[in-house]
Amino acid sequence: MNFAVESGYIQSNPVSRLSLRKPNRERGEHNTDEIIRYLTSQELDILYDLLKKSNARLETIVRLLHRSGARIGELLGLELAQIFQEQRKFQVVGKGNKKRWCFYSEDAEIALKNYIKYYRHPGSTALFTAQHPTTKVVCNTSKL
Repeated sequence: MNFAVESGYIQSNPVSRLSLRKPNRERGEHNTDEIIRYLTSQELDILYDLLKKSNARLETIVRLLHRSGARIGELLGLELAQIFQEQRKFQVVGKGNKKRWCFYSEDAEIALKNYIKYYRHPGSTALFTAQHPTTKVVCNTSKL
């Protein structure tokens, strides 16, 4: 509406007096200049130590999310063939159906190679697989 006023299409903005809705903190919305808090190096070390002890698949997912900037849905939808391990990169289709490259670090590479070699189910084309606890059927993680 402001554009229409500035361009001379209308004389005044009819919605200018409407009050703004309050931000929903549960959705991550905010209207303050409050600093967004990130994990410190020490907190990341603790997180990675805990993940190393628990689950190789989860550790690999968290490291790739942290080190590549990929979104969870993009990462879980990857096929093994889409990973270029020599260049430490993979391509995702992101918002707006745009393709972009994601590069990952050496520590994520180590976790990924370990996961692929020892924990990934080889019968699937998906990078991240899971086995149903009762039926023992292996499926792509993004379809769980």
